[in-house]
Amino acid sequence: MEDKSPAGYRHLSLAELLMRGKPPSEDRYKILSGDFNVEGGEVKRGWLFVPTPLARRSYFYLQLISSTQFPRKHYTIRDGVNSYLLVFTFGGKGELLYEGKSYTLEPKEGFLIDCRKIHQYRAVSNAGWDYHIIHFDGFAMPDYFSQIEQGKSVKFAFPPESQFCFLLERLFEVNVEMNGRNEMLSSCLLTNMLTEIMLTLPAWDSGEIPRRIMDVRDYIQENVRKAIALETLSKKFFISKYHLCHEFKRYIGISPNEYLITARLNKAKGLLHFADLRISEISDMTGFASLNHFFYTFKKHEGISPSEYRKQWQNNG
Repeated sequence: MEDKSPAGYRHLSLAELLMRGKPPSEDRYKILSGDFNVEGGEVKRGWLFVPTPLARRSYFYLQLISSTQFPRKHYTIRDGVNSYLLVFTFGGKGELLYEGKSYTLEPKEGFLIDCRKIHQYRAVSNAGWDYHIIHFDGFAMPDYFSQIEQGKSVKFAFPPESQFCFLLERLFEVNVEMNGRNEMLSSCLLTNMLTEIMLTLPAWDSGEIPRRIMDVRDYIQENVRKAIALETLSKKFFISKYHLCHEFKRYIGISPNEYLITARLNKAKGLLHFADLRISEISDMTGFASLNHFFYTFKKHEGISPSEYRKQWQNNG
């Protein structure tokens, strides 16, 4: 059965599609492609989506969402699929093979992978494997996923009472019936779920920031006008350059040099907004090597020039 909303947002029931074996060859079924065995499985609830052009341009958008239960012989092998896959286990046990690593998935554990790369997942317990599965994509997803990859693991875990599990259930509830708001609401829920996953990464879930790293961070903030080399920080705070880079990125999330650039740009934006200064003066006050370097760096990070940024703020009060 196929449903349509006034906006053209559609979903199709997965129960028959998945259980009848190989899907049709149409583009919208490509996320069901590959070598797989779903015999004896059951789709508790699930839909295949046809995103609108607006969603593809602007949102995180669903391609497939389902709650499934599979027996011991279940497996899937594939690659080259334009999708990201999130799986979260609620029963049995599974295994993921991805990027040369093996991950065991027990209840309350899941993974997030890029389906463009070869991957295999399968049930590995006699009880089979029961999991929620979400295929999705979005224009910002490569940047999100690159940060997850930096964590050296695509596996995560959340207890049933967690915010992540609440958002996951809400995603199913929102999409039971079709209406014009579903794509926007689903995008919001996916964004929050990705945030919950990213907060488990070492760069963010690292406990209290050590005093010395806080001192380095504060020194950078207070001295953006200076040329602050890594060697300078190393000598000033009596810490090796390697250890400083490693610990700073672990607790702050970016390297000392990236933090310095961000601090300079934030100060520059404040001056552009509030101070009646020439742009060349602002460039000098924020530590950029030259006016050209200031313009290049500002536009690279903000998407517009410093003068355009100032004009925007002046026009908007």
